[in-house]
Amino acid sequence: MAANIKRLIIQLLIFVVGIVLERIIIVLQSPLAPKSGHRHHLAWFWSCLLLFLTWWNFGGYYFCYVLIVWMLLAIILIIRQYHHYQELIYRRYWPAFWRMTFVISAIAYLCSWALQNLPEP
Repeated sequence: MAANIKRLIIQLLIFVVGIVLERIIIVLQSPLAPKSGHRHHLAWFWSCLLLFLTWWNFGGYYFCYVLIVWMLLAIILIIRQYHHYQELIYRRYWPAFWRMTFVISAIAYLCSWALQNLPEP
């Protein structure tokens, strides 16, 4: 129980550092990005951070199931895009891919907290 609380505190600190890093990345990208009235969050950054924390909570065995679901949904997204547009243009694919990845990684992270004490085979 104490180890779980310690892990939670460390992960909350990682989130705070992530917020600072995201702001730094956005500021560094802003000269290159088109001027818009609002700033977007970096889906790729938060997805990677959440996947790392999910791996940390679950361990290697159960994290593989998250990766399998993630890759299957990415393949379905590619097939759907090809079926709809009859082409595969990565400019259309990447934003949708990272939004989907963020949703999957957020769900996986929440599940990793609920199921982190599963037995390792």
